[in-house]
Amino acid sequence: MSKAIIDTKGRYDKHGEIRYMTRSGEYVMCRRPRCMPFVLSEKDWNTLPNQPESSASSKEGGGI
Repeated sequence: MSKAIIDTKGRYDKHGEIRYMTRSGEYVMCRRPRCMPFVLSEKDWNTLPNQPESSASSKEGGGI
């Protein structure tokens, strides 16, 4: 098992929040709120941003 340090804070992608559950080997098990768990590689997990992208700007100018 790798000894890499994993940041367990929530991550975000274009679909929303992703929550960390556990890690084994080079993989991370995570899930979206109220959804089924899925697996990402540690590399993919570490490349996800810690904050939602431009959430403030999308709420301000989201009119029809």
